[in-house]
Amino acid sequence: MGYRGSASDYFNELTSRDSIEAALQSEQLSGYAEMADLEEQVAQIDARFRVLLRPDAFPRMAVEDWWTRGIVRFAGPKLVRELKQTYRVTIAEI
Repeated sequence: MGYRGSASDYFNELTSRDSIEAALQSEQLSGYAEMADLEEQVAQIDARFRVLLRPDAFPRMAVEDWWTRGIVRFAGPKLVRELKQTYRVTIAEI
């Protein structure tokens, strides 16, 4: 199984992870008890997502933003083609 959408879809969906990170780092939200649950859930999901990524595909991205620095290892033909044409990044097609 791999990502089936386009490059714009993929990168757009990563903005959700950016928003989650902003919430996790927010001083205003840090005082809420629910944040501990959110951090735990995000850590579990992140662990599963990280193994799906080819790390450092985009080395100019910040190291701490590992989800934008890597790219899925497997994808449908559209994303594979767009990554190769636009970014010169090659991943396996499913």
